[in-house]
Amino acid sequence: MLVDLLCRCSNFWLESEISDSAIEISEAYLQRPLSKFEFAEAVANKHSIEFVTNRRLRNQLIKALSKQEARELVETFLPNVIDDQDLWNFLEAYFTEGSGLVSLAEFLELKEEYVSSLSSYNQTKDVVLSTPSYALYPYQRKILKTVIQAIEANETDRLLIHLPTGAGKTRTAMSIACSHLNQNETGLVVWLADTEELCAQAVNEFNKAWSSLGNRELSIYPYFSDSEKTLVGVKDGIIVAGLQRLNSRVNGKEELAFEKLLQYASLIIFDEAHKAVAKTYKETVNRFMRNGCETFLIGLSATPGRKYDGDEEDRKLSSFFNEQKVTMEIEGYNSPIQYLVDEKYLAEPEYLPIDYDGSNDLEFSAQEIKEELSKLLDNLSRHESRNSAIIKQAITEYENGSSIIIFACNVEHAIALAETLHCLGYPAASLTSSNDSKESRRYKIESFKQRRLKIMINFGILTTGFDAPCTNVAIIARPTLSLVLYSQMAGRAMRGKRSGGNEHCKIYTVLDNIPEFTSLGKAFGHWNSNWNELR
Repeated sequence: MLVDLLCRCSNFWLESEISDSAIEISEAYLQRPLSKFEFAEAVANKHSIEFVTNRRLRNQLIKALSKQEARELVETFLPNVIDDQDLWNFLEAYFTEGSGLVSLAEFLELKEEYVSSLSSYNQTKDVVLSTPSYALYPYQRKILKTVIQAIEANETDRLLIHLPTGAGKTRTAMSIACSHLNQNETGLVVWLADTEELCAQAVNEFNKAWSSLGNRELSIYPYFSDSEKTLVGVKDGIIVAGLQRLNSRVNGKEELAFEKLLQYASLIIFDEAHKAVAKTYKETVNRFMRNGCETFLIGLSATPGRKYDGDEEDRKLSSFFNEQKVTMEIEGYNSPIQYLVDEKYLAEPEYLPIDYDGSNDLEFSAQEIKEELSKLLDNLSRHESRNSAIIKQAITEYENGSSIIIFACNVEHAIALAETLHCLGYPAASLTSSNDSKESRRYKIESFKQRRLKIMINFGILTTGFDAPCTNVAIIARPTLSLVLYSQMAGRAMRGKRSGGNEHCKIYTVLDNIPEFTSLGKAFGHWNSNWNELR
């Protein structure tokens, strides 16, 4: 129904919804102009439930309804009342929220998708009451024991847990949080993270952990994104706080409530702790650690450094955590990555290149990339043969049944690649922080996790806090000199069979004739010299 209505819209409007870049890439790939039907399918795939939730798009469809269709739709709400001349105006005014939108979604054959988006949208709204099987792997149990001993010894007030992406940092930390709250009935755990995905993951994971490990009913307070919870009245349990929202309370109406919160915080856990020395984040953590009561700080990171060659920044990070690190050591293995692969905690990675015509014509030094990265990414995002090679590989993997994440050069590149795939008949979604609403962001992520959507093209979101075990292909289409960023991108596809993922995965890197990383094994131990390891 949706594509049929869109085919009634003007060619000009349909083409205006697809970027010039995507049209050029698609028509170059097909070696012919796109048909109106292909444009309609591309626009339908691009916007999907936004034809229900977005007023501009919704009204465009309403205008395309025939009189009979408009009458049938109106009569589901207000039979035999509206004059035929007012049908379209009524529908535009009526469809604003609530059950009306559900009916519209059903009419457009998008009800399942729309209801799914509502479910995702509501899941972080309320306080969750959890009542008391949450097993740890042997290496996780060893880390748990070491951390508990360090807290009890009272010789340091902080440390960092270092585990590879996919090895269960969150699960291990939640077990520590549960142990702490079981021993301290008036204790308050404060979980800090800087993205909605990390915060949402923490709420869900703690609920799962406490239902197995907890000794009483306990409150989980979501304090991030659009949650309606305030800091008022938070005294015990666990609060999962988004750092941006927490920092926004400064000098505002919640500052007094924050001062009271400091009196109760007994354990602070900072997810993706390599960000902890950023100025505003560091100031927030220091407020907790200077609150006059005994508070312990745990950082979590797969990459305990700031830069590949940033010695000064790396030392600031290790110093912030008193140079105390707890990591996994496996006898007989130089790197725990291979152990995790052998034991199927991580998928066996195959590192593959994507080459393209003209790549050898591009040559950039590391210094040039540092100084002009934005310009470089913009140039690469518009390289025709490079984009064709990315699209070709994505289509090949799609037809193999893979679940694929593509990391684009910039926002415009992510959108252009997604729209190109739409034009070619392959459902895909772009996901960017600047172009997606909270509702569309959650809907797309949930669709990908449920494998209703098999290609996700991302810029700036899915490097952390994104747990979709189905992912078995990562296409790194943006060059980076950041070992942290490369590890995060590659790690999205490496969830192993024993962790609900895959036996094997593929990590594609577009070859741009610049320095590239090719293995996570070497990355894991890169910053060890800055830390003392607790055993």
